[in-house]
Amino acid sequence: MSANSPEPVRAKQRKARRLNLVWLVPFLALAVTAVLLWNNTLNKGPQIELYMSSAEGIEEGKTLVKLRSVTVGRVTAVKLTDNYSKAAVTIQMAADTDDLLHSDTVFWLVKPRVENTGISGLNTLLSGSYFEMSVGSSDEMSRSFTALDEPPAVRSGMNGQVLTLTSDARKRLKNGDYVNYRGFAAGRVISSSLDFETNRIVYQIFIEDPYTKLINANTKFWISSGIDLSITGEGLQLTTDSIDNILRGGVAFDNLNDDKTARPLDLKHPQILYPDYAAARLEALRSGLLYVVMLKNDLKNIAPGSGIYYHSVKIGEVIAAPYFASLRDLFQDSSYIPVLASINLPQGDDRAYVRDLFAQKLADHSLCAQAAAANILTGDNRLQLQLTGGKCSYDIKSYRGMAVIPAQETESLQDKVDAVIARLDEIDLQGISDELKKALSSTSEAMQSFARSNDKVEQTQLLEKMVTSFESFTRATKSYAAGSDIHQKLSEALSLLTQAMQDLKPAMAQLGQDPSSMLYGSSAQDPLPKAVPQNKAAGGNNDE
Repeated sequence: MSANSPEPVRAKQRKARRLNLVWLVPFLALAVTAVLLWNNTLNKGPQIELYMSSAEGIEEGKTLVKLRSVTVGRVTAVKLTDNYSKAAVTIQMAADTDDLLHSDTVFWLVKPRVENTGISGLNTLLSGSYFEMSVGSSDEMSRSFTALDEPPAVRSGMNGQVLTLTSDARKRLKNGDYVNYRGFAAGRVISSSLDFETNRIVYQIFIEDPYTKLINANTKFWISSGIDLSITGEGLQLTTDSIDNILRGGVAFDNLNDDKTARPLDLKHPQILYPDYAAARLEALRSGLLYVVMLKNDLKNIAPGSGIYYHSVKIGEVIAAPYFASLRDLFQDSSYIPVLASINLPQGDDRAYVRDLFAQKLADHSLCAQAAAANILTGDNRLQLQLTGGKCSYDIKSYRGMAVIPAQETESLQDKVDAVIARLDEIDLQGISDELKKALSSTSEAMQSFARSNDKVEQTQLLEKMVTSFESFTRATKSYAAGSDIHQKLSEALSLLTQAMQDLKPAMAQLGQDPSSMLYGSSAQDPLPKAVPQNKAAGGNNDE
């Protein structure tokens, strides 16, 4: 080291200072305060009030509010309103839920429910009840709501159409009942109210897409009980749905006349809700070919639903019987009773041909209707159309804007039975065989008992006896020489008896094949009318 070199500087050693942990406490307290401030003020959503008739199943701090199974709020307080009439539930909503609180947003409590539409809310048995909400669409927002007592039938996100139905049925449907189309759940009943001016029940129903495409001007709505039991001129009719539909019932709808060209449904006017399927079907028949049949003196046991036949083929039904414009017409002129009849043929060539044919036959006085026995035991009748040779006439050509089909006067079965009994009593039993005497006695006794009896089962047994006696009487008559006095009397009695048995022929045929059909009607379906060649069509008026 040289003399001129500076002396080295010695470094000083110092101990490092340690951070005192006490100073971390204020920082931690500040962080906790910030978090609490964020969670309790800045990160909170709106606070709402929910009013309910009862707070059963609701717990402060536990009961949640959910939207599509996502928690969006929690109950923070439960108390009574100032007048003690309702329970007021305070709910703290989550952040960013302000847009959910439209004035038409609805809340309801999800809990176990056993209803006619099924069992719901079983998941709450373990987790506890909670509020479900359905977001509305109103531009107005709100912080106060009234909870629904029942879950709504229509919830947010469901597309469809709301319809108004009116009913005068005594049975009232419940909110939430199903709206069915051929067994498929197509919607729900939204609301029901009583119109005090008309004394009719007004329903709002919601039909979901795509079932709305099935609705048109010909669609009919009726109350579906699942089981439809009725007794008509055709016998006992029992219609049942699936077990599911029987249990839940509700409203059913369908296009009963299968007219695919019908115009759209007018949504501005309420639709009629018919009490059952039979009433809806009869109303749908008004789209067929309509005529008025004039029955002389009385209805002859013709009623709505009575069949209309041509050559034993069913081609229509009676819609209304009687069909007076006003009931006073019955007392002003009771010589004829009008009946509204529908010839139920699909749109197309068949309907056009029948319409033109009937117009021609009415002009030629060749179209008549006749009341015939449909069910001998129930006493109901049906209308049998006849195309005869110029024997049908009536002084009124139209009634209430529809063509009139005149009705031929027919002798009742009771009158024919009485005439046969009287003729049998006139026959001298001397000089005839024991076999014929026995057949005459048996036939007369069976007919007299049949005429006096009102018991359906007894009449069925007597009918069997008459058939057996008629066969014996016919065989015994053939053994006498033609032209003899006894043969002539027997032939006259046999002619009258044959006419009476002709009226019993449908009943006898059913009795031989199916004895229960005498009471309940035939189970076989009527054959469908076949298309008639177009070259046979005749001109006439278009009277639909």
